[in-house]
Amino acid sequence: MSRFLPPRPWLALAALLILLVAAGPVPVAAQTRKQSIRYLDLNKVRYLYLKDVARFYGMNCHTADKQTVLSSRYSRLVLEQDSRLFQLNGVKANLSFPIAKKGSDMLLAQTDFQDFIDPILRPATIPKRKVRHIMLDPGHGGKDTGAISAKVAEKNINLLLSRRIAAILRKRGYKVTMTRTSDQTLTLQQRVAAMKKYQPDLFLSIHCNALDNSSAKGIETYIANPAGTPSSGGNVFAKKAAPGNAFNRENALLASLLQNQLLAASKAVDCGIKRKQFYVIREVSCPAALLELGFLSNAEERQLLLQSMYQDKLSVAVCDAVQKFEQTLAPVQK
Repeated sequence: MSRFLPPRPWLALAALLILLVAAGPVPVAAQTRKQSIRYLDLNKVRYLYLKDVARFYGMNCHTADKQTVLSSRYSRLVLEQDSRLFQLNGVKANLSFPIAKKGSDMLLAQTDFQDFIDPILRPATIPKRKVRHIMLDPGHGGKDTGAISAKVAEKNINLLLSRRIAAILRKRGYKVTMTRTSDQTLTLQQRVAAMKKYQPDLFLSIHCNALDNSSAKGIETYIANPAGTPSSGGNVFAKKAAPGNAFNRENALLASLLQNQLLAASKAVDCGIKRKQFYVIREVSCPAALLELGFLSNAEERQLLLQSMYQDKLSVAVCDAVQKFEQTLAPVQK
């Protein structure tokens, strides 16, 4: 039996907030009355009716076969029945739970609505916060080389990119702290300890990818998966909330901005926004993302990652995303 949201305080506020948010991707004309969203529970997961979600946003909803498209003049979501993979404004991303079907209705998990799609479509509903101090975490280092392909060690590329990003951010007026500035061995715990010591407003871990399949290439952005949800591409659940889960909504917006800016600058293959319990983004007490900026195991992408011009493209894209994130969440000046 279907029921009506909101059963929780956040969703009670959500239906009212839509009347108040004039900025953002939802047509104001569609916000003339309070919208109800029906829900039901399937396999211990709370799902929302996609038709109702579309009405909530003032979007059109069209289903053909297994595909459902929600669209407006501002945004377009393409979702597939029984799949966690979807597209938001042309960028790939991963849901926590697959799109389900009940009768003729397609269903979206409440956590995906609340902690992922909504903050991207309505960033004005995210609490305002200062974002002026950025911590960069060049992955691996010292004895931990990371991936090695054709004698190119990931740890070195990570550090080069982090230094470039840091330089650009500082020119733009940001304070930047790095977990390492040289070829230094650091444990994951030491990286998180550095975050706790310096208390940045934003944490970015910089990495490169590698696979046995040398044809794999592209860029992907990781954020921590919410409590009670599985990691992307697997069924390892986050059993309890971690410090990073306090920023699920901020992380969703951050990941969207990063992936969009990086793809636009690099023209790389879109490997999508993913969720995983990486220690350094799970245990930090600020918005955080882990970037995989290309595959060293792919000869073409490895050569690009070694080029100064391409490193600059990636670095500027990261900084542009940080700046957009900061501007979106900036407290209102009184």
